[in-house]
Amino acid sequence: MKKLLTLLAIFISASSIAQNTFQTFDIVPGQQGSSPLCLTPFNGRLYFYATDENYNQQIWSTDGNSAPVKTMALGKTSGSARHIYTNPKRCMAVIGNKLYFAGRDAKDTVNIYYTDGTNTSGIKLNATFPNPHLFTIFKNQLYFAYISATGSGWEIYRLNPTDNNITRVTGLSQTNNVRFNDIVELNGKLMISGYDNNAYNYKLWEYNPTTNTTVVIDSTFSGSFWTTSNTLAKLVVENNTLYYRLDQYFKLYTGSGNPLMITRMDVTPEDGAFTVDKGTIFYTGTAAITGNKSLAWKNTINQLNKQLKDINGSNIDGIKMFGKYLASTVFITNDIYLYNNTNIWLLNGTDTPLSLANSADMSVNTTELVEFNGSLYFISSDAQNGVELTRYTNTSLNTENLTNTTKASFAYPNPAKDYINLDFNTKEPQEITISITDMSGRIVYTMPAATYHAPKHTIQIPIQSLSSGIYNYAINNGNAVLMASGQFVKE
Repeated sequence: MKKLLTLLAIFISASSIAQNTFQTFDIVPGQQGSSPLCLTPFNGRLYFYATDENYNQQIWSTDGNSAPVKTMALGKTSGSARHIYTNPKRCMAVIGNKLYFAGRDAKDTVNIYYTDGTNTSGIKLNATFPNPHLFTIFKNQLYFAYISATGSGWEIYRLNPTDNNITRVTGLSQTNNVRFNDIVELNGKLMISGYDNNAYNYKLWEYNPTTNTTVVIDSTFSGSFWTTSNTLAKLVVENNTLYYRLDQYFKLYTGSGNPLMITRMDVTPEDGAFTVDKGTIFYTGTAAITGNKSLAWKNTINQLNKQLKDINGSNIDGIKMFGKYLASTVFITNDIYLYNNTNIWLLNGTDTPLSLANSADMSVNTTELVEFNGSLYFISSDAQNGVELTRYTNTSLNTENLTNTTKASFAYPNPAKDYINLDFNTKEPQEITISITDMSGRIVYTMPAATYHAPKHTIQIPIQSLSSGIYNYAINNGNAVLMASGQFVKE
């Protein structure tokens, strides 16, 4: 793991921490909680489901500067409470200038709707789908899963936004009596994880839209003792590589050949919360000897295991989710010893994550973490156990305001064979150094320091001697401040 501080970490100070702000929106005043779901940015607003004063789910939105407002009524607006979702995964999606979502019509039937942001009711498509979820954009079409009409299993459908025609993906007909966990794109194919009730095991399928066929890439043993409910719950793609958890192991798949099993961890994975950052897996785990839960990481190349602790050497526990904030990886935790105590952390390239903020008035209770309009939005429980929408903003984490440089705009060609070109900007004369490391953190190239004047520069670096693979580059100034970083592939 690289021993470099990111731009965000370097400039966090006592003054910047004071600029941290949390704001929880009481969407329906006087109601215990509105239970927001499916946070989705669209046309300059953040859309989501939330219950109204009659406890019926409607669609609300905010521009990021003002309180959320009810934007679209979904069928039933009075009488007994009606919910479209309870705890879904990805139930909204944006294609072009349309937001697709699910809603109830006047007959209390769930249908697929869409809006261009100007109407207040949405346009219903001629189809009925109970509990559509796992909305996934693939080849400019919308794929989603839903419970079949017979109730025997889940099926996957495809929606063409050109004519809004919806068709069943017949290549997945083998999946009767199966429930799906996640869907992602990998190198022109769909990777689908789920549980097969017929075989009593978890499976990873690969769907080829060209041939309309599906093959099983990986699975657990039938009735495996070690299988947990979080097996194959989440699929993560980074640099054309799929990462997932199978039983007590993490595995990776590049789209060809067999999946690669990463050596079993010294810290056993505990739940579905994990992410991948520059080839390193970060996850919640339990130490084999002490039994303590903490944040851990594993480098997939050199198989290093590490438990990350806070600045006081204490375990980091209760991780709810990972996400991105201003191009850096962050995660949120709930303190297991203090009720309604939430922390936001930054993975800063060191063995000690940086604590950005703390709130003693809430606890995070969902896995949604969305960046919108310069802030992080997530769902939390307030002191009265009401579930509401919360916004976190740190005004000091603005790279343009904090440094005399801007992030490198481009690394090209990528993949590269003989040379890689790096573009970057400076606002005033700066002494610059550039280093390249492999995925194990070993430095393979260093450019001597040189002074560059404003504004734009392109540096060409020879890479003929490097072996094929993925490499990280870092651009530092004379004070060793990391100004920009990225990755490229050497052919």
